[in-house]
Amino acid sequence: MNRRARRDTACGTPILWTLCVFVVLSVIGVCEPTAAQDADESNQILAPAARANYAVGKWRYSGEFQVRLNENYRALNVWYLEGVATNLWFKHVELVPDLRFSVKPNVTEVRPGFGVILKSTSEKWQFASQSKYQADIPSAGPTGHGVRQVVFANTLLNEKFVPGLVGGGFYRWRGEFADFEFWRAGGGLTYIFDPLHTLSVSYFFGWENAGDKWTRSGFLLVQLSLNIRNDWKYVPAKIVNF
Repeated sequence: MNRRARRDTACGTPILWTLCVFVVLSVIGVCEPTAAQDADESNQILAPAARANYAVGKWRYSGEFQVRLNENYRALNVWYLEGVATNLWFKHVELVPDLRFSVKPNVTEVRPGFGVILKSTSEKWQFASQSKYQADIPSAGPTGHGVRQVVFANTLLNEKFVPGLVGGGFYRWRGEFADFEFWRAGGGLTYIFDPLHTLSVSYFFGWENAGDKWTRSGFLLVQLSLNIRNDWKYVPAKIVNF
């Protein structure tokens, strides 16, 4: 094994251990709330999204527009615009500041965030672990805070198809509420039309914390991406917002 291969293996091993730990925690979190669950209550969310990416050197910029419909697709949950500037710090680490402007039925919200992504990439596989803090600043009411931990696994099936798996949770504190807000796990498939256009369809299942009880939830995300420029130094982590 040459020096570069030994270095890549050393960097990748702790990342894989981190991914294994958080996968286990995610499964426990998804299963644990079942004792307090009303078996007849569930919420299905639909999220169509459009995204544009521009990457050059160690920087990758993206803008996304997303609409979320909940109450089994009957009501508007939120629509938002988000800008992300990803620094491909080096092969196994990304620094990800972002800013989101959201419009909800009764309030607007600005949400700055900062995340760190650890990743391990080969010719066919990519594993990534996202740790992220965010501040939710509404037009009325107290500012909220949240921390999310999500893991991703993707494989390049062929030139056109990239299937993937996702799992993670989100902890929020705002006012008197301080608890996990949701746990989700699922997967999806990305179809590569050409270097410029890709379409991703993903479905996540899990549990939502309503304050006094947990409810089942499903999340269907359909995202069309426009890759304006892909001149990056390192392969960026493939992640989704859910």
